[in-house]
Amino acid sequence: MGKKITRKQLLKEPDEFITFSGRLMEFTAQNKTALAIGLCSVLAAIMIVSGIRYASNQSENDAFALSQEHISKYGTLMKDNDPKKAYQGVKDDFEKFFQQYSGKTAAKLARAAFANICYEAGELTKAIELYQSAMADFGTDPSLKASMSNGLAYSYEANKDDANALKYFEMASESESPVKGEALFNVARLYAKKGDTAKSIEAYKKIVSDHSDSVYVQIAKERSAG
Repeated sequence: MGKKITRKQLLKEPDEFITFSGRLMEFTAQNKTALAIGLCSVLAAIMIVSGIRYASNQSENDAFALSQEHISKYGTLMKDNDPKKAYQGVKDDFEKFFQQYSGKTAAKLARAAFANICYEAGELTKAIELYQSAMADFGTDPSLKASMSNGLAYSYEANKDDANALKYFEMASESESPVKGEALFNVARLYAKKGDTAKSIEAYKKIVSDHSDSVYVQIAKERSAG
């Protein structure tokens, strides 16, 4: 496997001055650095967004507590700023956890977190598989499903599959979710990359008209102006 393309690198082209503040999911998009060092807070944010609370079922509570332990371990390992090493350090823990608590809400949340861990480590095939499962897990929640679609799109693009990346960015951009503006920017970027200027400009114009507070609005204005 080649060196993983980071999301910051993806968004630097062709404008070096753009700072990418997004992440796989909007709740992580606003805390990209924190994601690598404290995924417990990210899972808590997911629970708030999705309306999930601790279950009265003790098994579910045990599962959530254990998932937090694994995520905390990952955060500790990431202090060395080595995503690959951190992934190797928690991979077996997560795999065992998924077998033990398959079907639990905690497992669904942990799967979303582990998908990101795999992405950061450059384990793109695994990340794609996990994001696909996470999309199914959160199929009844449009916002979370869109966030999973967004993460899946990034994984496909890093894996040099622009066709599927565009497909899932478009899916995320069509939802009424916090990641819509970010996904729309990537739709515009990928259409430009494939030479479809008209669709690229159309997407940029949507950012300007519908997401005026977006971090991408200034570049969208410039590119939609031709």
